[in-house]
Amino acid sequence: MLGIRSKRWVFYSGLVLLIVFCSLLVYTSIATAATTDEIHSSLDKLLGYYNQTVQCNDWEALGLRWAEVECSSKYTPENVISASDYARKILGAIAGRQDEVDINADINTLIRMQHSGGDTQGSFINGDNTSLNQTIWAVIALDFASTNGFTVNYQRNDAVNYICSQQDESGGFDESGWGVDVDSTAHALIALAVDYNQDGKEDTTAVINKALDYLRQQQMDTGGFGSWGNENPDSIAVVIEALTALHIDPVADDWVINSNNMVNTLLTYQSDQGWFVYSKEPSDWNDPTRPNRMSTCHALLALGDLVRGQSKYSSMLPEIKDPGGNTGSEGNHSNVDPGQQQSLALVTIRGDVERGTILEYASYHWTGSCTALETLKGVLDQNSISYVIVGEYVHSIAGLAEKKEGYPLSGWLFRINGVFPGVGAENAIILNGDRVEWLYTIDGGKDVGAVIPIDTKPGQPEQEEKNKVKDSTSKLEEESLTINQQLDEIKQQRISFPDLDAGCDWAREAIESLATKGIIKGTGHGYEPYQNISRSEMVTLLLKAKGISLETGELKYIDTKADDWYYEFVVTADKWGWVSGYPDSSFRPYAPVSRNEAVCLINRVFPAENKEAFSSKIGFSDQDNIPAWAREAADNLQQRGIISGYPDGSFRGEGKLTRAEAAVIVYRLIRK
Repeated sequence: MLGIRSKRWVFYSGLVLLIVFCSLLVYTSIATAATTDEIHSSLDKLLGYYNQTVQCNDWEALGLRWAEVECSSKYTPENVISASDYARKILGAIAGRQDEVDINADINTLIRMQHSGGDTQGSFINGDNTSLNQTIWAVIALDFASTNGFTVNYQRNDAVNYICSQQDESGGFDESGWGVDVDSTAHALIALAVDYNQDGKEDTTAVINKALDYLRQQQMDTGGFGSWGNENPDSIAVVIEALTALHIDPVADDWVINSNNMVNTLLTYQSDQGWFVYSKEPSDWNDPTRPNRMSTCHALLALGDLVRGQSKYSSMLPEIKDPGGNTGSEGNHSNVDPGQQQSLALVTIRGDVERGTILEYASYHWTGSCTALETLKGVLDQNSISYVIVGEYVHSIAGLAEKKEGYPLSGWLFRINGVFPGVGAENAIILNGDRVEWLYTIDGGKDVGAVIPIDTKPGQPEQEEKNKVKDSTSKLEEESLTINQQLDEIKQQRISFPDLDAGCDWAREAIESLATKGIIKGTGHGYEPYQNISRSEMVTLLLKAKGISLETGELKYIDTKADDWYYEFVVTADKWGWVSGYPDSSFRPYAPVSRNEAVCLINRVFPAENKEAFSSKIGFSDQDNIPAWAREAADNLQQRGIISGYPDGSFRGEGKLTRAEAAVIVYRLIRK
């Protein structure tokens, strides 16, 4: 592998460099062979662009840190649901130098998702998400965490074997169920790279070589790569990352076609301002005069590997001094024998509406092994909180008992790192860094996001407790109101969320009102007001607010399935012409929504009744930065009083819309 930083990057002797500058387009065209200085210059321009951004996501944090840029102040974690989400967050959180307790909790949660038997042995499959993507990124992230000093214990060989078993006859991989492609194959190679050409790993090496042959067959005459026949910088970048992880020079002779190589081709997508475009051709979905966030991020990840001459995924991240003069602390987490190491868990106990939070993030230390039940007893004793626990069954905490009068499905549930385990508290092993929440439910767990009924628990209470349950049930039967009637009354009560802190007061009325009306729901972690709203969530929110009847039918998008929770909403929006997919026939339901995209969608679903009543002037201070395709919508919604922008008068259309902002917008729409 050729390392540019150490000046080991050597291109073909005697090669005459030809640089073509294109004045007709905003992107830079670099022909034949990029020099070391040109690649450094490309990364420098890119970092200059990122220096102007106000926040970065998980992937951007990883890329910036690898490029030796401090990014912790800008880092904003994204939503986590699936195994691949947790993997992504682990990568970003380590790069963004987040709290080690939080990182350990995410690592532990991810490890618990690994399957230990059957056809899926070794895989990381979470719920209905059975894609290979979950396992590939779990391996990448856990190996990365281990390299950077975190304690990681999982069945790695089983995971690698599972990935290898999924290889297509062509040599490629299909990680998402959309068909074998370049990106999936490159991702698989990154996960398998550690085992390449290692003793005892001959089978894995054979799989890798077959995958490399597949990539060679997919390389285009331009030297680049693409998806579904269209070249794009995203695919090129990830191939560069994969080859770097395998210590293969991406501009070696066998990766050059017609004197073109993938590094040169990648750089042709960069603008003079540093950012990258997805396509050089303008279209309804692509504006080559504006940065594409995903393509820019992919380029950052690839260029960092090129400049440092090694893969970020198998390397220790560089230590960077923060403004206070301290350096990062990676590399000091796993030197102690786990059996002798003192472990820490944070425990929270949340009661009903009347009691509120009983205990907020109390720490519990132990040595050796510990269960969720032991952790609970420990913090209760430490804080002198009364409880009744019969065997392994939690009857009451602080006087709040199961089978509350009028609520026969009430009781105590627990979750670890936001996930409800499938075992009882006496069998749920707690690991260092775990966050354990005990939650009081009034309707069998539905109000707190549990997937198991409250009565499904190991063991049974003693006879005295059984008698209490019987008496409570008998009393309920004598009441005039049915359970359903009581639940209907509960639904009419104001719904709130525990994570609506004082900083979210500006959105509280909107969120609570929409939640009470059933238009929005929480995530199982509260409302998460500061998280980005996804495309599928935005469509669902708008259609619920509009009260439109949902339609059925088939979707043309390759990444949507009929059993997806959002499917009918997207079907309906598609039939009305409110949404459209991407050129690769995907919908990207979990992609975040930019403010530019949001205003266009909102304006389609809730158009102005009288467009002529509005002027054509946009009142935002950064109006010149709003792309033409979004200007009318932004102007319309501003004049209707639906959006107002930021205190400095800017719109910041490239920024992502948060769940709180989306709620406020919809609240204003339905009140007009």
